[in-house]
Amino acid sequence: MDDGNKRVLDHREEYIQVIRELTLMDNVFTEVAFDNNVPAVQEILDAVIPKACLHVTSVKTEYVIPGITSKGIRMDIHAFDSSGAICNVEIQRRDDGAAPRRARHNASVIDTSVLRKGCDALELPEVYIIFLTMNDVMKGNLPTYTVERRVEETGNPFGDGSHIVYVNGAWTGDDPVGRLVHNMCAKGLEDMTEGALKETVRKYKETEKGVHKMCEAIEKIRDEGRDEGRNEGREEGRIIMLKDLIADGILTVAMAAKKMGMSEEAFRKMAML
Repeated sequence: MDDGNKRVLDHREEYIQVIRELTLMDNVFTEVAFDNNVPAVQEILDAVIPKACLHVTSVKTEYVIPGITSKGIRMDIHAFDSSGAICNVEIQRRDDGAAPRRARHNASVIDTSVLRKGCDALELPEVYIIFLTMNDVMKGNLPTYTVERRVEETGNPFGDGSHIVYVNGAWTGDDPVGRLVHNMCAKGLEDMTEGALKETVRKYKETEKGVHKMCEAIEKIRDEGRDEGRNEGREEGRIIMLKDLIADGILTVAMAAKKMGMSEEAFRKMAML
């Protein structure tokens, strides 16, 4: 048994407690649960952009498009549909992670990556950038906000094939978006609506194989944090590691503060949260 598997077994009960608290809005759960999970991503797109009539054929999580001479991107969910359209779904717990210029950057990097030298710009596929956020970042009390380029003087669609959609994660309406948001934020199966998202949560919270895979993912994040801690210096490194675990939904601020032996207020100040 290698050291990684031994640590997973040693911390299994602790990790299971963490897994019970995770939702599909948490980074570590998103990365594992949606990878190659075509039905679950299809369910998201059907609720958010039904008029697009997309048919998902492949999905990857944490998909990286490196930048050769500029900044690249790491996408939470990268999906293709049968027509060649590309969907980038970003699941954001923090409002600043869904800044409009980030949507612009993601779309531009995707365009650059798919249009090869010698190809005509008319060959660019439809691209959908979707931000599913915890809060109503657009502050309009609507389930979704669809951003399309239009000609200002006429109001006609520009038709460049670029589409941006913000999903209000605070929406509680009895409609497809409300049910999607509810399922994405649910910790357990009890009141989730039937469908691919519920089956995904069931797999990774209630089956031995799925739970083990989640435990491995949590251990991997902790390993990365330990390495970063060694590189950054003991106390500063621990703070960085704990902040990453909070961002991934593995620890609460209160739990992290306890591990540092300080009050929650003091930890927030030190970690600049």
